Amino acid sequence: MNYKICFLFIMAYNCLNAQNSYTDIVKPKLSFTYNKSEATNPSQYVVLKKDTLYGTYKTYDDLSHLTDSLFSNRKLLNRYQSAVFNYTNANSKKPRILKQWNCPVIIYIDKNLPRNVRKDFKNFYTRFNGIENLDIQFTNNLENANYFIQVVNENVNGYNSDFEFDSEEEKINFLFTGATFNLQTDANYKLYSGILKINIEGKNEIQLLKQLKQLFYFSLGQFSYSFIDNPENLLSNSYVDSDSISDFNLYLLKIHYKIIYDEKINGTTFKDLIKLANNQRK
Repeated sequence: MNYKICFLFIMAYNCLNAQNSYTDIVKPKLSFTYNKSEATNPSQYVVLKKDTLYGTYKTYDDLSHLTDSLFSNRKLLNRYQSAVFNYTNANSKKPRILKQWNCPVIIYIDKNLPRNVRKDFKNFYTRFNGIENLDIQFTNNLENANYFIQVVNENVNGYNSDFEFDSEEEKINFLFTGATFNLQTDANYKLYSGILKINIEGKNEIQLLKQLKQLFYFSLGQFSYSFIDNPENLLSNSYVDSDSISDFNLYLLKIHYKIIYDEKINGTTFKDLIKLANNQRK
C-alpha cells in the first residue's frame, strides 16, 4: 500500500513540475507596446505625458527551429554545447550564458595592420554572411563601427597570469599571446560592441592573419577554447590557417544563430528547450 502511495505521489509531483511550454523553462522578457490589443497583461502599463505603454511578454510557442536537422547530430551538438557553455549548467558556481550578437557586427580595422592582412581577413569573414541572423560588415569610418580591431604597442595577453605553459616557445605561439578582445553585453547577454587588441611586433603576415581570424571567431559568441588538437578548428591552438572554414566551425555558427534569444540561456535551459521541442513534435 505504501509503495502505491509513494508511486502516485511521484507521478503527481512530475505532472505538477512538467515543462510543457517555453515559459515553464525560460522567464519571458517584458517589453512594452503602444497597442493595448498586443498586450499580454494590460494591467501592467506605464503612463507617459501623451501616451500609455502596455506590458507584453515575448515567448516562442513554435520551437521547431530546435528540431532542425542541425540539432539531430548528437556528437556535433555536444561539441557545440561544450564550446558555448563549457560544461556548466544552472547549478554551476559560474554558469556560462549563451552570448549572441543581436545587431550587425560592423568592423573597423586599424590601418596599421598590413594591407594584405586586412584584405584577406575581410575576404574570409565576408563569406559568413549567408548565416541566418549573423550580419558581419566592414566600414572605413571608426565612428560607424561597433567592433574595433586595434593595433597596440603595449603587451596584451588574453589569458590570466596563472596560466601555465610547458615552454617559452609554447607561450610565444599561443593564440592569446599578444592579443585579446573585450565584448560589451546587455542585461540578457546580447553582444553589441567589441574591441580586439593586437600587438603586431615580431609577427609576420601569416601569423597575424591566423591570430586575427581565430580571435574574431571566438568573439562571435565568446566561445570556449578547445584543448583538442585540430588543425581545422578555429577554436584550437593547433589551427592551421586556411582560406576556407571547416564544417564544424560553420555548423557552430549556424546553430548558435539559428534564433536570437531575448532571455538568458544557460546549459540547462538549452537542453530543456531541445527536449521540449522534441516532445512537441511527437
